[in-house]
Amino acid sequence: MSLKNLKKGAEIILKDCMNVGEKENLLIVSDFENKKVAEVLAEYGKELGAEAAVVNFFKRSSHGENPPEPAISALCRADAAVLAAVYSLTNSAARRKAVESGTRIISIPDCSEELFDSSALDVDFKEQKKIIDKIGNLMTEGKTISVSSEAGTDFTAELCGRESVKQTGLADKAGSWSPFPNIEVAVGPDVGTLNGIFVVDGVIIPGGYVDRPVEIEIQQGCITEIKGGRSAQKFSKLLASFNCENIYNIVEIGIGCNPNSEFGKGSMGEDESKFGTLHLGIGEGNSFGVSNTAPAHLDLVIRKPRVEIDGRLILADEKLQI
Repeated sequence: MSLKNLKKGAEIILKDCMNVGEKENLLIVSDFENKKVAEVLAEYGKELGAEAAVVNFFKRSSHGENPPEPAISALCRADAAVLAAVYSLTNSAARRKAVESGTRIISIPDCSEELFDSSALDVDFKEQKKIIDKIGNLMTEGKTISVSSEAGTDFTAELCGRESVKQTGLADKAGSWSPFPNIEVAVGPDVGTLNGIFVVDGVIIPGGYVDRPVEIEIQQGCITEIKGGRSAQKFSKLLASFNCENIYNIVEIGIGCNPNSEFGKGSMGEDESKFGTLHLGIGEGNSFGVSNTAPAHLDLVIRKPRVEIDGRLILADEKLQI
């Protein structure tokens, strides 16, 4: 990890993406694995004139799990906050509660010092927002979405006017939030309407890269069968370990929008945000307007999808068609 790049990343996050200013209360919430990241962020926040503080906690066990209660209370009182943790706090109830309190938040899922060496941070986030807004508006206004791929994915779902979630990497207004640097746009489908086959030829988060394609059958918005090799078996056991029927429900359809993300580096943020990929989110769904409560949120990423909304081609061969 380059300390120079870590400091540059802190500048991008706090100055360019969050517009942290003088006398603002800035909170960095991180697990102990990212203590150095938190320190550098806080130090740069102090340079910007903010009252910067750090809350560290022991690493959680799954994505979407809350940090300890003292961190949640502090989050709700901050003007701006950065969540830097191995297990993502993006879809946690704590993040939602803080946003409702007016805190603007950048969440760094799968955070590590090495992430700050990535070219995924070197993006014009404001320029990418124009693309995200365009796709997001189509998702919000559309009635149906169809997705296929050469690997075998073939499913349709109904959209219900639910507001798309535009994760731009920017959080410069009170109550705004975004993951970083995994900029993407997503929508919660109409509950119970997603049907078909989803073949994961990329990544299962958490879990890593699949040893061979994982074929997932989905009926009425719920995973009903999982087939494949070791990755499929591992995924099946992981879902069963939660002992919760809601973990099998589809709550998100997301499209990656970061042109500099690299697939295959082992970073959750880059894997699901690589421009031209698509992922389904399962489990906890409140971040996407879906009333499905579960102990975790998981993502399934495929490569080179063909995406149509209301019969209009939106994405093919990793290129936008709009």
